[in-house]
Amino acid sequence: MSKTDVLKETDKPSGKKAPKGGFTEQFDAEPAKNKKNKKKKKGIRLWQLFIIVVLLTLTLVYFGGVLYFSKHFTPNSYMNGYNVGMCSVKEVEDKLALDRESYELNVYYIGGEEKLKVGQGSLRTEFAAPVEDSLKLQNPFLWLGNIFSKDEFKAGYVAKFDKGILREYINGLEFMDVDQMRPSKNATVEMKDGEVVVTKAEQGNRLDIERTYEVIEQAINENAHSVDLYAYGCYVPPELTEDSPEIKELVRKCEDFLDLQCAVCFGDYKYIIPRDELSKIGYLSSNGTIQISQNNVESLTNRLYDKYATLEHPRIFTTHYGRVVTIEDGYYGWEFDPESLFSELYYSLTQKTDFEITPDFSSVGYYMDENGDIGNTYVEVDLSGQHVWMYVNGTIVAEADCVSGMYPSMTTPAGIYPIDHKSSPAKLVGENKEYETVVQYWIQFYPGIGLHDATWRGAFGGNIYTYDGSHGCVNLPYDAVATMYEYAEDGMPVILYW
Repeated sequence: MSKTDVLKETDKPSGKKAPKGGFTEQFDAEPAKNKKNKKKKKGIRLWQLFIIVVLLTLTLVYFGGVLYFSKHFTPNSYMNGYNVGMCSVKEVEDKLALDRESYELNVYYIGGEEKLKVGQGSLRTEFAAPVEDSLKLQNPFLWLGNIFSKDEFKAGYVAKFDKGILREYINGLEFMDVDQMRPSKNATVEMKDGEVVVTKAEQGNRLDIERTYEVIEQAINENAHSVDLYAYGCYVPPELTEDSPEIKELVRKCEDFLDLQCAVCFGDYKYIIPRDELSKIGYLSSNGTIQISQNNVESLTNRLYDKYATLEHPRIFTTHYGRVVTIEDGYYGWEFDPESLFSELYYSLTQKTDFEITPDFSSVGYYMDENGDIGNTYVEVDLSGQHVWMYVNGTIVAEADCVSGMYPSMTTPAGIYPIDHKSSPAKLVGENKEYETVVQYWIQFYPGIGLHDATWRGAFGGNIYTYDGSHGCVNLPYDAVATMYEYAEDGMPVILYW
């Protein structure tokens, strides 16, 4: 075996190059394990290359987004309710322009409303702050996060106007027409139908022009969409309302006046001037004092005279049997001077204090109330029925048949007369002294004529007066006239009718 052969058999190839000057034989064959490792290392480099490419792409996309969203709003961004994501500042301004330019101010006035729109009276709108300022609030480096969260902005705007032009425009609106404005009415106080009546103040539509300008301008400056001129005190208010101290004081004065106790006395009867009458007599003057109407006092005096001056006035009388008769004759009743009463009444009312006055009577009756001067105490003589009743306080205290004056020569006078005196006994003497008769009870109601006993008569009533009547007196049975005499009083009315 040669040296060369020995080497070939004993030495194991190492895969390394032979040293120079050493072995001359080269080995090209590579072990299988080394080839496998070599392929593995080549596969890792491709995967890494893929990752690098992806990362580079994402990085480019991200920074591209950063660059883009430095001038655009990020996704899911909203402004004034509009989706402005991916929009530039100019695009957002255009999108919001419709809202901004549609601004209008509703001016409410008494009786209607007026709309003040952009373009009218130099009215215009501008953004309160540039839209770009909102964009700067966003961090473009965080644009990816905004995809999953909502970002909201409010773009305000302000209204602008030229003061002089705007006022000129406002002045031409319908509600500013001075000729159509009516002033407010103050609350008023009056006395009516016995009550104090307060008429509420009435708001007019007269505007305070300067105040109106200022309120509308302020509303525009505040970007308000409506303004109520009445609520903001643009209308000239009434000076006096029902709650004003001056009105309350007038009410007090009127109430005090209507509460006055003003009486006109007719004997025991007092006519109290009622509140409804006082409310006609008194009135409030322009200076807030209560004045007395002479005309109305005169009217009241005349009514008092017509009702209570009953002397020689016809009366409606309901007889014992319920028949209604008119008594026209007689001289019973009340009489006074109306002019004197007017003067005293007017003066007393001007003092505005309680008073009682009595008219200057030239004749007085026995009784008076609101229903008349007869009352329920009187003597009733039915000449046609030849019967007499005496009522005292509504109760018959005596009654009897009678014999009146001879008909028709000496007829007892019909009418209403007062008892002017009574006496017991009394001597009756004829006009020409053709007779003298003594009676026990004499009740005179007419000169020379009265009620008296007639003991010489055997009968009363019927038609005796037509053939054996008296000389004008009313003859009565003794017992009946005795009772009447007991109750008879001066002034008591005697009512005689057919």
